[in-house]
Amino acid sequence: MIESTMTRAARARLAIGCMVTAGLCCSWSATPVAAEPTLQGIMQGLRDDLAAIVDGMLVEDYGRIARASIAIAAHPPIPASQNALIRQDLGPRMPDFALLDQQVHGQALSMKKAADERNLAGVSNAYQSVLSTCLACHIAFRERLVAVLRPPQ
Repeated sequence: MIESTMTRAARARLAIGCMVTAGLCCSWSATPVAAEPTLQGIMQGLRDDLAAIVDGMLVEDYGRIARASIAIAAHPPIPASQNALIRQDLGPRMPDFALLDQQVHGQALSMKKAADERNLAGVSNAYQSVLSTCLACHIAFRERLVAVLRPPQ
């Protein structure tokens, strides 16, 4: 019998391994996990990344700044279903929306480069550019997109 040849510690490790495997295979969470983030979820993530950059600047934690900058530059794409609604609503203004997103990506990479160089002034300048571009997008599109993406009531 296997149990008689295994030490107590080995049996415990086997039991823990089985529980971990079961946990990976079965969802025991009460909160369902979204298959893809919504635009609102993406924006909330970007807000968290911006806050992390401010915290990083205040204590000169360049690693934290670099990680958050990469997260901004590599944020998830808008889900196809929402992107279709946005494209339909914005029509000829869609290139303007896309350009602002591209600018944020480039500015975030500049911020990461400044963080890698431990250049706080460069990080601050890039952060201000990112924030200004985010706000320009919000001023131009936020109200309209919130309305178009609001679930029917």
